[in-house]
Amino acid sequence: MEVLWLVLRGEMLGKLEGGALEMDTTGDSTARGDPLMKALERFRGAALAGIVVVTDGGQNSGVPLAEVGERLKRAGVPVFAIGVGDVDARDVAIEFNSLSKTFNMTGWRVAMAVGNSEVIDALTRVKSNLDSGIPQAIQQMAITALDGPLDAVEARNKLYQRRRDRIVEVLQELGLHVDPPKAALYVWARLPSGERSSADFASRLIEETGVVITPGASYGEVGEGYVRLSLTLADDRLEEGLRRLSAFARGKQAL
Repeated sequence: MEVLWLVLRGEMLGKLEGGALEMDTTGDSTARGDPLMKALERFRGAALAGIVVVTDGGQNSGVPLAEVGERLKRAGVPVFAIGVGDVDARDVAIEFNSLSKTFNMTGWRVAMAVGNSEVIDALTRVKSNLDSGIPQAIQQMAITALDGPLDAVEARNKLYQRRRDRIVEVLQELGLHVDPPKAALYVWARLPSGERSSADFASRLIEETGVVITPGASYGEVGEGYVRLSLTLADDRLEEGLRRLSAFARGKQAL
């Protein structure tokens, strides 16, 4: 009997509706439907011991994890090991989180997993043979971050939200289609109607405005048709870039 590990990014959970499995590019994953469906297709009718659902918390979907099993069933996927209804999601799935972005600890690799005890036990044994452990100093910093006040986190979230809203405003001026992210340090946007190549679109913006954006094709073929912008630039640099893009959108000199 085989066990299927189904890894779902949060933004994917909201797309498991009406018997259809669809994904979009509002987060790190740039899959848009077919890749997940093809992966699941191999398991239709297979003799599975169960499915372990792994998720980053549904931060972009607001979908309770306990509903995922029912949505997968409606999509025709055999589901045995994830519960619905009154079943506690912690018993049938695991969820990952980290301190990377919340506490500006990217690269320090401090994270946590919570959920099904058997899966957590297996994860612990695997990790103990792969890693040498987090340096103590970083562990102490992580404890301080978790025990301390969250005022700075809330203030920075407002900063990112303001930057996101400004970027979305200008991208819409350019004719791009944007679904504002609810929790991310970047914005994915679909190319304007008639545009086919994200690389060509990004190159034209560099030539005309001197502003660099990342073509979605850089993240693989399923990212084609999209571009990605970061929210981590300093405000003065971000505003200058947006000023140029806005001028370009209005047909004015950007440089």
